[in-house]
Amino acid sequence: MTQEHLHLQVRDEIGYLIIDRVDKRNAMSLDMWESMPALIARMTGDVAVKVLVVHGVDDTAFASGADIEEILQFAASETAAGGSWMPLDPQSRPWPIARSP
Repeated sequence: MTQEHLHLQVRDEIGYLIIDRVDKRNAMSLDMWESMPALIARMTGDVAVKVLVVHGVDDTAFASGADIEEILQFAASETAAGGSWMPLDPQSRPWPIARSP
C-alpha cells in the first residue's frame, strides 16, 4: 500500500506510523483516515513490533485534526449528488484490535 502522507518504520521492536503532511500541519485527509486501519493492522500483525508510536514527521505539529476544508468539499459534493455526507461508516470498527503482549 502506498500512502503519500503516512509512512511506516520499524526500529528496535518499535513500530512508527509517521504523519507527513506538513503543509497542512498534518491534518488528516479522508484518504489518510481510510488508510490507517490497514497500516495499523500491518504493524499489529508484525511479531517484531512490540509497540506502535504515531507521530508527526517533525516538531511543527503532531496532527491538527481532520482536514476540515476537504470534508466540507466532500460534504458539498455528496449532498449535491443526493448521497451521504458521512465519509466513513460510523458503525464500522476502523481500528483493528491489537494483540496483547
